Amino acid sequence: MRWIRSAAWVVASVSVAAQPTFDVASIKPSAIARAGGEGSGRERASWTPTSLTLQNAGLGFCIQWAYGVTFYQVSGPAWLNDVRYDILAKTENPATIAQLRLLLQALLANRFQLTLHRETKAMPVYELVARTGGTGLRSAKPDETSDWRVSGGSFVFRHTSMPEFAERLSELAGVDRPVVDKTGIAGVFDFTLESAARKLLEDNASIFAAVQQIGFEMVARKGQVEVLVVDHADKPSAN
Repeated sequence: MRWIRSAAWVVASVSVAAQPTFDVASIKPSAIARAGGEGSGRERASWTPTSLTLQNAGLGFCIQWAYGVTFYQVSGPAWLNDVRYDILAKTENPATIAQLRLLLQALLANRFQLTLHRETKAMPVYELVARTGGTGLRSAKPDETSDWRVSGGSFVFRHTSMPEFAERLSELAGVDRPVVDKTGIAGVFDFTLESAARKLLEDNASIFAAVQQIGFEMVARKGQVEVLVVDHADKPSAN
């Protein structure tokens, strides 16, 4: 199997005829969405070297995973997020995450007839920047996996890069625009926003104070953000 190296090429050229594909792929209506109740809005992705599983995933979420972008970088019709699927795809040859993303790009093109293009748009953002005086970050342990959770009313981050941190901040209640990493800090870190989850329930503005605990600020600006614009997509039949 010959891999295409550049994910950017895949977006620029809508032809996917030369791309490798999963050996087996199943797309079905989401069981979680049909059942409703708690957790019915949560989308999940998990993978091994030979498989990719997307649970309760809208096409918008699938595009995010396939192209390595965040939710605010996908522009398209509302049903991209409203209609949910369970997708199980397998390949005989072990693949890296980057290769699994390329395989998913091909699957979306073949089964959803997805075509899209890149644009750069000006939009209101919060720029995540380091404050004068340094940060309170400590390097993550090499054997950790990337994770964030709520513990004791605090947001606890493990093995997290600054772009990942900005993405997580974008998803929080009270953050009304995308957060873009402008820290210039490379690497992965362990850190905690003490009491931030508890305070966020009481005051949406508290997250801005919380990031200052570890030496950062979220500055409101207008910035240029690259987005993926969906030109066409179909709803596939289940199999």
